[in-house]
Amino acid sequence: MGEDFDGLRKISAFGGHGNSRWGSAGTVLMRRSDQIYGDLYIDDNVANATSSIYTPLVPVGPGRIVALTADTITTDGVVKMVPNGLRGLEINPNLNQTQTYRVVSNTDITITVDISGKPSLTSVAGVGNMYGAVYRFDNLYFRRGGYLVIGDSLIVSGTMRIDEYGQLTHYDATMNYETLLDVTVGTLEIASTGSINVDGRGYLGGMREGNDCTGQTIGNTNGSAYRSGGSYGGLGGVFDGGPPNPIYGSLTDPAGLGSGGSCGAWNRQGGDGGGWVEIHAGNVIINGLITANGLTGAGDQAGSGSGGTVYINASNLSGSGTIRANGGAGEVGGGGGRIAVYYDNSTFTGQATALGGDGSSRDGQDGTVYLNKK
Repeated sequence: MGEDFDGLRKISAFGGHGNSRWGSAGTVLMRRSDQIYGDLYIDDNVANATSSIYTPLVPVGPGRIVALTADTITTDGVVKMVPNGLRGLEINPNLNQTQTYRVVSNTDITITVDISGKPSLTSVAGVGNMYGAVYRFDNLYFRRGGYLVIGDSLIVSGTMRIDEYGQLTHYDATMNYETLLDVTVGTLEIASTGSINVDGRGYLGGMREGNDCTGQTIGNTNGSAYRSGGSYGGLGGVFDGGPPNPIYGSLTDPAGLGSGGSCGAWNRQGGDGGGWVEIHAGNVIINGLITANGLTGAGDQAGSGSGGTVYINASNLSGSGTIRANGGAGEVGGGGGRIAVYYDNSTFTGQATALGGDGSSRDGQDGTVYLNKK
């Protein structure tokens, strides 16, 4: 079933392509009797382009527990929930461990799970722990411009193939929410027109989405000041204000979003930082693109965002595509992000870059790229 692309193209859940606005595509799940989870298809019937609107998997986390009983979590309310909209989903009440539960009901701030045959929630989690959903599939296929966004863990036991201008991303950070693209997969294949793209999904730039002039940085705290780029693996550039936020994170084990650049004169918006991609896989074949770039500031020496994180741990790495976590350019460049790739065997001939943004007024510093044969 999974490999028979042509034979399944008449099973569809396309979004409506209105002449003013599009609706997003839905999901098609096909499960053979010998499969546990089934094959998910993301398909929006778009030729030679990525859909302009994404298909969301219902966001559950990451959020923080504020109260807990044996079978019910009270959430911090950051991720909005439709009452009983999570029923049937799998959640992990404590992202520092692996025990998961099936949701039986929820309100707008509570989640109740089935603990039959499992330990109580209070034995594996506590107040303050981070929780989230776990989405599992046997295979996952992108085609005809399918565009998927997820904020929770994604586990694909077989193949995830991103083809035909398909794209995978995570939700944008806000002033009180941050996430990553956390993927565990048997074989990840990104075709020449496919991409994992978290450009600008990191911490907010100045004057964006309710932020003030200062760019946001690690921990969603104030970072780069007036007319300076965001920093992560490299420092953001400074025009005549600043300073930029300090660099942060590990060279060998990067984990975090890129920082936003500050606003410029006349409250021009700073660029958002790059997002965060983490992939654990048996085989990774990259002929397309994995990108976590920062965005460009909006002029008048507004700072651009820093690059984000790309972390890959694979047995076999191949392909001729591109991995990047570059700072935004514009006038005041953002710093480069951080890339770390671990592999047992590699025939990869593509590029991996974490360049500082090439600003017309000031450049950002380069970030870091770490490649390690395990």
